[in-house]
Amino acid sequence: MSQTLAPPGRAAGPPRPAGVHLTGVTHRVFTERAKPVFGMRPELARLMVETFGAAADQEDFLARTGNGFIEMTEALLADAGTPLPPLDAVVLAYHSPDLYHSEVAGCYLAGRLPGNPEPCSVAGPGPGAAFTALRLLDGMCRLGEAASAALLVYDQNAVLWDSGHPATHRPDAAVLLQAGSTGDVAVTELEEVRLGETGPHTATLALADVLYRHPGVRVLAGAGLAQRLAGTPYAGRVEAVPDLWCTGVWAGLARLWPLDEPVLLADFEPTGGTFCSCLLVPGREQ
Repeated sequence: MSQTLAPPGRAAGPPRPAGVHLTGVTHRVFTERAKPVFGMRPELARLMVETFGAAADQEDFLARTGNGFIEMTEALLADAGTPLPPLDAVVLAYHSPDLYHSEVAGCYLAGRLPGNPEPCSVAGPGPGAAFTALRLLDGMCRLGEAASAALLVYDQNAVLWDSGHPATHRPDAAVLLQAGSTGDVAVTELEEVRLGETGPHTATLALADVLYRHPGVRVLAGAGLAQRLAGTPYAGRVEAVPDLWCTGVWAGLARLWPLDEPVLLADFEPTGGTFCSCLLVPGREQ
């Protein structure tokens, strides 16, 4: 006869489900933009440009191209090599919505991916979107709502109206994170700290707090954070990653995958003054 012991006053129950784990990371930089931004009949596109008071620049607008969320995802799925398992959820994370919003990428992927997963989108400033999406998936895994999921993070930098915007000089990029309640690498200590509210006042101090708990851990720091560490004792503690606004640390992670040691991912979002980090710990959870 077996018996389950529980602390006094607390009912015995099943073990708490594990949080989110990663089983695969696929990143790609798209060096070309081939898809017309105004994917419609020329006369309708011209009417729209004129409506927005840009008739003088209509030829420039009509010549603009980009990469859509759907096309970037299809490229990542091809790069991943092996088909995804049936999914419970597909989460899209980005700094700004898809230029090709009429294609409704989330709904497309819900039907395209195995398992007819529930689609969800997370918009957030810069690198924060991916960390917020991971926290969402972590909660879903712990609640038993997602045993298997895909997280897609997009750097779509073709700008619709302002051709001189600095973002247009960055290449488009995207990452596919294969996730679930079990996997090769546990995602732990997911943190988003708004500086100056209840904790550290600088990104350097926020990183120092994490490194105090994990003094020898390998650190991948996004470009936004690395800039703020320049000239500090922590500048030499972090590894550089590609200068990609939303997916830089994930590009660095893809280069290291599969992991054989813990890795700390950290970045800084300057608009909201938010330090984002998570600790990845290898060791398959069954």
